[in-house]
Amino acid sequence: AGLTAMLAATRLRDNHLTPERGPVLVTGASGGVGSVAVLLLRQLGYRVIAMTGKADAHDALRALGPALEAADGGAASLVASALGDEDVEVRGEAFRLLVACGADLGPHIAPLLASPSRTVRAHSALVLANRGDLRRAGEVARLARDESAAVRSSAVGALGHMAARSAPRPLPGADAAAAAVRSCLGDANIEVRRSALQAAVHIGMELAAAERGGLEAAADAEIDRLLALCPTGAGGDANAVQPRPPQRR
Repeated sequence: AGLTAMLAATRLRDNHLTPERGPVLVTGASGGVGSVAVLLLRQLGYRVIAMTGKADAHDALRALGPALEAADGGAASLVASALGDEDVEVRGEAFRLLVACGADLGPHIAPLLASPSRTVRAHSALVLANRGDLRRAGEVARLARDESAAVRSSAVGALGHMAARSAPRPLPGADAAAAAVRSCLGDANIEVRRSALQAAVHIGMELAAAERGGLEAAADAEIDRLLALCPTGAGGDANAVQPRPPQRR
């Protein structure tokens, strides 16, 4: 949910649909993607019109809001555990609460990057990115080698979002972030490659000719669109990353 909402917001900006152009209508605003999209768009300065047909507010999670604001570690752990819930609505509500909280939750969320649950690992990276916890970029970068394609995709997507939020200042741990993104440009999973290339755009990464050629071979419209935004570096071919065999999801 978090990655989908983040990519949707990124596409708005890529298409020059700035907050000055008018309000954004978000349908299904009580759902996992919708609730995160509403929060993220508001953070970016958009006026959001939320439309929903559901009244379930997940009172149990929301009741933990005050404890979260007090940076209560127990409350943070309880809410964060819901990031792996089977119900996408519950995951979305937990994600929204963690992102919206004004307290420093980084010390409580960062350990979840090593959770046994791939869903929790992926969503924790996106929570840190959407909270603007740029100090955790190096920790998120380690997930670029995760066995799960969904986690790798979320990790590089989170790094791209962090880089965009950090600009024009360098992202803390920029070298580790760039290496992680570059390592996923040749991933066997097309979604990971798309996320990595989007992150490369945000980082301002120059692609080696061999990297560009490998990505062009995918014959994918979204990859082609992003390639048009990436410059080709001179003499970087030796560091190019070639596609790797599929990994267990």
